[in-house]
Amino acid sequence: LCSCELGFWIKHIEEDCIAGGHRALSLPYVCPVDHYLFPRTLGKSPFRHRERSFLSNPRLPPEVRQSVLRVAPCDGGGDGCAETTAAPHQRLLPRGAREAALVRSL
Repeated sequence: LCSCELGFWIKHIEEDCIAGGHRALSLPYVCPVDHYLFPRTLGKSPFRHRERSFLSNPRLPPEVRQSVLRVAPCDGGGDGCAETTAAPHQRLLPRGAREAALVRSL
């Protein structure tokens, strides 16, 4: 998702983060990958990456597909999440948790 429309020149984007004349666009919107990455250089990137649909790819080994953990927010925070029942392969995390708490939970 993009939260600001990409412009082709410096004055293309106006104060509200939308290019002039594109008033029908509502933010955020589903945008192409080249709005936030340079696809031609991904092969040289030091960061590991996958296509967004890799879990649907028929070449994905079954053990990877079965190892997916879905993360969902829960209300109550702290111990309130422990009292909420999570679905199989799901981890409930308190809304608004800080990075350190998320890392500990996962």
